[in-house]
Amino acid sequence: MSCSFPKFLEWLLPRVCLICGKENRVQMCPSCRGKIVRMPTHCLRCFRTLPESGQVCAKCLVHPPAVDALAAACLYNEGAREVVLAAKFAARREALAWMGEQMAARVPLEWRTEAIVPIPMSRVRLRRRGFNQTHFLAVELARHLDVALLKRTLTKAERPPQSRQGSIDARRHTIRGAFAAVAPVRVRRVLLVDDVATSGATLREAAGALKSAGVHWVGAVVFAAVAPRS
Repeated sequence: MSCSFPKFLEWLLPRVCLICGKENRVQMCPSCRGKIVRMPTHCLRCFRTLPESGQVCAKCLVHPPAVDALAAACLYNEGAREVVLAAKFAARREALAWMGEQMAARVPLEWRTEAIVPIPMSRVRLRRRGFNQTHFLAVELARHLDVALLKRTLTKAERPPQSRQGSIDARRHTIRGAFAAVAPVRVRRVLLVDDVATSGATLREAAGALKSAGVHWVGAVVFAAVAPRS
């Protein structure tokens, strides 16, 4: 089921900008659209800024992460944060649909993805919030890219939220071993989907779990990401 904004509601109800909330014909007014900053050219396997696309940074060459390729729709700044909050805590489906559209546009055709896998929530957090926003993003990606959605492939153990971890090392330690594949995955190329990447630890751990279950190549796409400092 797609979470795209229903056409009949577009006619009945005025759209409002996802950031400022003013009535607008599109989901992002021109002034707020300028607050969404395109992700800088970065390492293929992390979000470290590089002068050219398609390259791998020195750190990833020495210690290759489980994620084979990464893409982000935009840089994680205040504008992107407002959109994410609208989707995550206000449960605005039109925000999720817009985010998914932006993310799909950043997935290269040469990745040849066979299936979409959303980053799961733990059962405790899912019961508490009532929905997993990443699942709806994955629905949008699967629709745009015309590939299968494997929404129950990964499980996640209950851990403290990554947003509450102060340092990168703390985030990596907290998320370590949190993901597991529920069964052998019978596709070779999978695309992970999440809303935000900060340290990248979540994507790396989830990718490692998928590879342990038989996946050969794992890409990942997020709406917004933090560019690591060199």
